[in-house]
Amino acid sequence: MTARIGDKDVTVIDNGDGSYTVKAEDIAGDMVISGRRTPKTYGVTFEGNGKDDVENPASQATYGVDYTFTVKEEANYRYTVTAKMGETALKVTSGGNGGYTISGNQIEGDIVITVTKDSTPIVDPSKETVITIEGVSAEEVEGGRIHTAPNGVDYTIRLIKDAAYDYVFKIGETVIAPNADGSYTIPGSMLTGEPVTVTIEKTVAAPQVEVTEYLKLDTLQAQEGGRSMWLVLVTGKPVDGSAYAFDGSLMYASEKYEGAYCYLMISGKTLAEAQEDARALVSQKAGEAPQLTYDGDVNGTKVSDVNDAQLVYDMYLAKYGEFTQQLPVEAFLKADMDGSRNITVKDAAEIVAKIHGEFPAE
Repeated sequence: MTARIGDKDVTVIDNGDGSYTVKAEDIAGDMVISGRRTPKTYGVTFEGNGKDDVENPASQATYGVDYTFTVKEEANYRYTVTAKMGETALKVTSGGNGGYTISGNQIEGDIVITVTKDSTPIVDPSKETVITIEGVSAEEVEGGRIHTAPNGVDYTIRLIKDAAYDYVFKIGETVIAPNADGSYTIPGSMLTGEPVTVTIEKTVAAPQVEVTEYLKLDTLQAQEGGRSMWLVLVTGKPVDGSAYAFDGSLMYASEKYEGAYCYLMISGKTLAEAQEDARALVSQKAGEAPQLTYDGDVNGTKVSDVNDAQLVYDMYLAKYGEFTQQLPVEAFLKADMDGSRNITVKDAAEIVAKIHGEFPAE
């Protein structure tokens, strides 16, 4: 924005919110204000194993101006081109001969273009079938996503699986069950020379949830219908970068429970009902599972002493029926010194023995 009074330029202040100001002391006559706008430009980056085949791409794209680029496509390779602006997928139009266009009206931020390059074997359809695998990356399949198989002969494909996921192997609507070693075999009757597309459905695996009674919270141990503290154990691999959570709180990693993640809940329900409730409260969240230590410091004073043993004994006597700031879930979990999956007098004895440097007699 510019302004002139007669033949003199006047300062125009950009307020940063779409408005502009000319100071009163600068106004000494009729004023002519001129404005000019230019479309914004944004950065463009390329990713994928085919990015080096893009010919001299422009590093910036301008709003309102179509962004074009050319992929020098090698023979016997198939190229897939996608583009994203943040989390928004952009439409990429192929004009043939390796030319691609992103329309200018889509360009409102930095763009990442992914060029994927897959080998496409040249085959004789009377002898071989091309198998294309979709739903996973090339790094998740032994031999990549494109395979060639002899017609009429069973053909086996092996996925490089992540234990955090379940996999379903499909050709059309036909689900092929995994072999004993986790591989998949396409029957020869499906290999006729016509191209075959395998779809892999990959979903987060459901963990195994086990619940055991950790501590009876009734003063009268035989009282029925009372509340119990239940130990919740979760077995399975969480997605990379995540950890298992119970009711929104990160579960603990423990050396006592054969690699299972653990947490505690209080409920007056039966074992079956408590397990069903616990299963519904298990999820995954970003983070790392905190590691439990069994050094005898149950009360969190950073010293293992007789007070810790007394506290565990009081836990066993059900003097504490709730989790509190002074006695959180972690404190109760650390009280299982012998890994028996419940709190007993022996756990208090373990701490006493630790203090005196000797293991208690059975």
